[in-house]
Amino acid sequence: MGQDQRKKFRVSIKNCNNITSADFDLYEDELNLRYALNGTGKSTLSKSIHSFSNGVDLGFLKPFGSESTPVVDITEDLGEVLIFDEGFVNNTVFNESEVIENGFEVFLKSEDYDGRVESFNEKIKTLKTGIQENEHYEALRQNLKDISEKLKLNT
Repeated sequence: MGQDQRKKFRVSIKNCNNITSADFDLYEDELNLRYALNGTGKSTLSKSIHSFSNGVDLGFLKPFGSESTPVVDITEDLGEVLIFDEGFVNNTVFNESEVIENGFEVFLKSEDYDGRVESFNEKIKTLKTGIQENEHYEALRQNLKDISEKLKLNT
């Protein structure tokens, strides 16, 4: 879609944490990224937009030691907003010890994999049944049990 045809939302944020005033545009159905050094207010921008869009009181964004009231104004309702912030990264991307939740199912599991697992399980089942029905196995198991009972372990 051409730049002139994109639906644009004008965002104005004032008195939110360390942001005195910020005005910028967001575009519908596009990845809207903000690059800046740490501590410049990227997370505050995302928290402000997300909180405003969900009707959350903005009081928690009040600048420290200020009597100013946090204000967010967006030209139209954004609808559902997905914020890729530090919380998203910590809770979704780096979920416990996995880089991506269900990464195995997403990247590795396939019909071929499922078929091989099923074949492997059938072979194990056949092997287990064959061993259990083998009279020599039962005799060996009983001999090992008798030997282990006669051994005295020195703690």
